[in-house]
Amino acid sequence: MVRTWIVLVLGAGCVGSAAIEAAPEVQVDPLQERLQAVLQAHHERAGFVGTALVAQGDTVRFAGATGPAELSWSVPNTPETRFRIGSVTKQFTAALVLQQVEEGTIALGEPIGTYLEGYPSPQGEQVTVHQLLTHRSGIPNYTALPGWRELSVQRRTPTEFLPVFSELDLEFEPGAEYRYSNSNYFALGAILEATTGIAFGALLQQRLLDPLGLADSGYDDGSRVRASMARGYVRIPGGYRPEAHVETSLPYAAGMMFSTVGDLHRWNRALRAAEPFAQADTLAQMLTSPEGETGYALGIVVQDLELEGGPSVRSIGHSGRIEAFGSENWYLPDGEWSVVVLSNTGSGVGALADDLIRVVTDRPVQPPLVPVGPWMGDRIAADGIEAATAAFRALRDGPEAEAYDLGEYQLNGLGYTYLSSGDVELAIAVFELNVQTHPERGNPHDSLGEAVWASGDGARALTHYRRSLQLDPDNTNAARMIEEIEAAQ
Repeated sequence: MVRTWIVLVLGAGCVGSAAIEAAPEVQVDPLQERLQAVLQAHHERAGFVGTALVAQGDTVRFAGATGPAELSWSVPNTPETRFRIGSVTKQFTAALVLQQVEEGTIALGEPIGTYLEGYPSPQGEQVTVHQLLTHRSGIPNYTALPGWRELSVQRRTPTEFLPVFSELDLEFEPGAEYRYSNSNYFALGAILEATTGIAFGALLQQRLLDPLGLADSGYDDGSRVRASMARGYVRIPGGYRPEAHVETSLPYAAGMMFSTVGDLHRWNRALRAAEPFAQADTLAQMLTSPEGETGYALGIVVQDLELEGGPSVRSIGHSGRIEAFGSENWYLPDGEWSVVVLSNTGSGVGALADDLIRVVTDRPVQPPLVPVGPWMGDRIAADGIEAATAAFRALRDGPEAEAYDLGEYQLNGLGYTYLSSGDVELAIAVFELNVQTHPERGNPHDSLGEAVWASGDGARALTHYRRSLQLDPDNTNAARMIEEIEAAQ
C-alpha cells in the first residue's frame, strides 16, 4: 500500500486550542476542494503518483501531490519535487531554435546539411529545419528502432549517435505527412550546438532557464545527484520496482529535461507573453502548424480538446513520457488556465490532466477508471495465470466492466513487464488474452509476435506480425520483423 500525501497551497501554523476556538471561520476555495478531490480519486482508484498544479493567470489555484518521490526512504512527493519531463523538453528546444532564427544563424527553410557538415544524403540535402520542428521529416524514430533497448544504455555524444538514424532511408518524402519522431529533435539539438558552439544543456540554461527564473528546471546530463528529484518506479504485480537505467545522453534535446509543476506554470506564462523571443511575431510562428490548422506546430501541440459536457477547448502544450516518468503541460487561452501534471510512475497522467481541465471548464467529472493491468497482475501473483484469466474474462464481460480501463495498452504493458523479466511463457499468455480482447487492433498482435519470437517459434511469430501489419499498415516494426524472421528461416 502506497501511503498518500496531499499538499495544498494553504499556509498552516501551530496554534493553541484557545486560538483555534477564537479563530474566524476559514473560507475554503470551492475550486480548490474540487481539484483536490479529483487528485485524491485518481490516486486511490487509478494509482496516480506524482504532482499536479492548476493556475489561472499568474495565480496558483491548486497544487497537490500524492505518493512517494523515493520509496526506500519514504520521501513524499510535494509540489516542489523535480521530475523528468520527457518530450515536454521539445517546447524548450523549439524556442532555442527560434531564438537562433531571430538572430539569423539558423533559417527554417535550410536543410540539415547546411549546419551539420558531412550529414549524409538524402536526409542532409532534403530535410529542412522546419520539417524537423514539425515532425514532417520522414526520418525514422530512433526510439522505435529494433535493438533500441540494448542501444539505450550506451553513452554517446551527439556526433557519435547521429549515424544511428542519419544514414537510414526516409520513411516518406519530407513534408508529405506528419509522423512523430524523436530523431527530429535530436538532430535539432546537434544543429543548435553546431551553430552556437555551446553544449545543449548550457545553452538551455543561458538562454531560457536563467533569464526566465526557472530555478527548479534543467537538463539532466546524469553527471550529478540533484536535490528534490523524484525517482522513477514501474508498477509490477504486488508493488513497484525502480525504473530501468536511462542513459541521459540519448534522449538529449528530444526529452532529457527535468522540472517542477511550478516552473512549468511559469514557463507557460513566459511563453504566452513571448518573453523568450526578441520579436512578438516569433510566438505566433511557433504556434502555427504547416497547414495553418490545429495540430503539431513548432515543438508544441495546438489542438481543440473534445470533452463531453461542453464545446471543444483550445489547448496548447505537450505530453511527455520517459521510462517511468510521465508529464502533461497544457495552457488554455480561454481563461488563461495552466494545467500541469507530473508523475514518477507514469500512469494516469493524461486522464488526470483531462479531469482537471473538466473541472476548470465547468464540466462533469466521472470517477476515474481502475486500470485493469495492475488489477490483472495482482491476481496472477496471488492465484496464477489460469484463475486470473478466468477472473479477467468475468470482469470484462460483466456489469462492472464500465468501471475499469480495459484498453489494449493495459494488458500490453503487463505483458511487457513479464517479458522484460524473462518470463516469456507468462508474457505470451497475457498477450494472447489481449489479442482475444482486442482482435482488430494491430498492436496486441505485434506484441504477441515479439513474445512468440522470443520463445523461438518463428512461424507463429510471422502469423501475428503479418496480422498486425494487415490491421495497421503503418506499423514499420512489424514490417521489419517480418523481414528479419523470414531471413532467419
